[in-house]
Amino acid sequence: MSRVLVITNNLQQASFRLRIEALRPALAQRGVLLDVHVRPRGLFSRRALLKRAAEYDAVLLQRKMLDPIDVRLLRKHAKKFFFDVDDAVMYHSRPVGPVERWRTRRRFLATAQSVDRVVAGNEYLADLFRRHGAVTTVLPTVVDPGHYQIKSHAATEHPTLVWIGSKSTLRYLSQFAPMLAEAVRRVPGLRLITIADVPLPDPPIPTEHVPWSVQTESAALCRGDIGIAPTPEDRWTLGKCGFKIVQYMAAGLPVIASPVGANREIVRPNETGFLPKSPTQWIETIAELAGKIENPYQLQKMPSSALQETVRKYNAFVDAGKDADFGRPSPKYKIATPPFHAAWSTPILHDCLAGLRINRKCQVVDIHGQLIPGLYAAGESAGGFALHGLPRVIVFGRIAGREAALAKT
Repeated sequence: MSRVLVITNNLQQASFRLRIEALRPALAQRGVLLDVHVRPRGLFSRRALLKRAAEYDAVLLQRKMLDPIDVRLLRKHAKKFFFDVDDAVMYHSRPVGPVERWRTRRRFLATAQSVDRVVAGNEYLADLFRRHGAVTTVLPTVVDPGHYQIKSHAATEHPTLVWIGSKSTLRYLSQFAPMLAEAVRRVPGLRLITIADVPLPDPPIPTEHVPWSVQTESAALCRGDIGIAPTPEDRWTLGKCGFKIVQYMAAGLPVIASPVGANREIVRPNETGFLPKSPTQWIETIAELAGKIENPYQLQKMPSSALQETVRKYNAFVDAGKDADFGRPSPKYKIATPPFHAAWSTPILHDCLAGLRINRKCQVVDIHGQLIPGLYAAGESAGGFALHGLPRVIVFGRIAGREAALAKT
């Protein structure tokens, strides 16, 4: 049995959940136990944890780089020292001062020159560490397909874009606001769902915010029709591993992503997704995909005017107190107060109305009209009765059970 000390910075972060926590059961089955610790902020508690590295077969530092002194201490006590990374942590996602850049650079060099191996989320990150002598392995971030529902696409007058992310990446979506504003002019009814810890400020199109959680992210993704991943290109975003694209694909959504970093490796243009380069191409791609969302069982598209006319006619029946079309009991409630919801409905054959011939006691009768001793039938297995649902099962099931019990006595 091997024991590995894992030092991470955030147990809720996707990189830890998917690259470390998700692998714990499989590693345990192979005799590798992970002892996970959040990096202590206090100097003495942190140094104490680093010295404990000697008690383990290996140490895995996950995503968070250490100061050179801490790296040397860890290197001194660790039998094996690994570093797992899926972001360009040697750079910064926002502008910082020269002192902060210098500190980050020192931590990066100390880590790259001390570890036994770097496990990187993409080739770009691996190459940055290789330049400073580190041995690297590329291991992309993946998801468990069983966690995701598969989108069932249907025709809609409100094609919906969906974006999943966090506060730190929401600004990338904001930078594409002019493109989204133009897209909604090209595609009437276009909407956006954002799944994140905070909502999108000043959204340029009708937008619904869904707070992110592990439990609800799958269902929230399936409410969208097209997954989008707009991303500007800089040395920080080149280190992104395309995780949201993998999530969209797992949910069965077509993907539109900027051709940046790992996005180019994951998406096969016009096969598994689209990689528009300019705002114009983004708008054209959204319009093209929105036009392809349809009900696969519908032979002819239903115009929206048909629904409007149906609602108008129904409301007229309510006013008149009579259903002039089908003579149903007087309709009472008008469709007048929003919000309104509509869904596609496709008729299917779900009952053949066939089965075994039975008598009033639910005894099965053969083709010659003779009883088959000891054989009873009810529900879908009995033919010749057009009543559906629980009455068919309960009433005839009760009769069959009663008669079978009486026959034994």
